[in-house]
Amino acid sequence: MKNEIEEKLRYINLLDIYYNLLSPSQKKIMNAYFNLDLSLGEIASELNISRAGALDSIRKAKRKLDEYENELHIYEKQVKINECISKLKDFNLNDEAKRLIDLIEKENNDGV
Repeated sequence: MKNEIEEKLRYINLLDIYYNLLSPSQKKIMNAYFNLDLSLGEIASELNISRAGALDSIRKAKRKLDEYENELHIYEKQVKINECISKLKDFNLNDEAKRLIDLIEKENNDGV
């Protein structure tokens, strides 16, 4: 169960980062599946395609997102930066350093 949730969160993040690189139909299906949490049946009905067609489109778009991430590593870098930020927050820092860390965290998490 944890792996399914982690995988879904990973694809939600990849979708946030690489959304504009997907085709219009991939954008529509991936948004419906990951952001609107629609079932395959609901997506198929809404787009007038088969359930198998919806699943195939999702698989292809996921492969595309993986390809982009394997090439660019933006999500991986965001995760590493967030881990460093989390460790920095454990130190007793002055207000200016805390403000800068918060700014870096916000910029890192606002996407591309």
